[in-house]
Amino acid sequence: MVTLHEYSSLSDFDSTRRDALASLLYSDEEFIYGIDVYDAMFMTKKRASKLVLTDRRVIEFKRGFIKESSKDFSLEDIASIEYDKGYVMRKITIEGQGISKDFQSLEDYGKTFVTAVREQMQRNADDREPIEAPTVESGSTAGDVTSTSGGSIPSKFGSIKIHVIILILTFWTFGFMNLVYAGYGYYKFKNATSAE
Repeated sequence: MVTLHEYSSLSDFDSTRRDALASLLYSDEEFIYGIDVYDAMFMTKKRASKLVLTDRRVIEFKRGFIKESSKDFSLEDIASIEYDKGYVMRKITIEGQGISKDFQSLEDYGKTFVTAVREQMQRNADDREPIEAPTVESGSTAGDVTSTSGGSIPSKFGSIKIHVIILILTFWTFGFMNLVYAGYGYYKFKNATSAE
């Protein structure tokens, strides 16, 4: 029977696979854990792949005598990862956005791997900045709401200050210019909100 292994660091791999895996990692990416798995029912040493967890991805890696192949799954794209313990086989199932993959294992390392992935996904979720809602700065009018994208959303009928200035300068029009300005403000407000 083929013996499968687990890897707590890159130094646990043989030099050929260690160098190949190191070349796959981004400069600021951190290796966390790895195990041997099979992607088919043929239990031969040549069919063994490595399933590697980093702080960003799960990498399926296989290096043969001539050919080297790898496929990675972003932790953000993984919707679920499951571990199923059968009588003989241990199965890891990864599902998510464009992902549906099963891996077979003969050891209990699969359970440890799945737990490690879930914990890293939770850490990544905790580290993400919460999205801030638009805020109204103190001292500003209701028409001066600033969006988080850096631009400002115009008020529905224009600024109160400008209405007062128009009223003072054009008092003889009996507020007609204020109505024109309010209409212009409403037009800008509608365009700004529909663009979002």
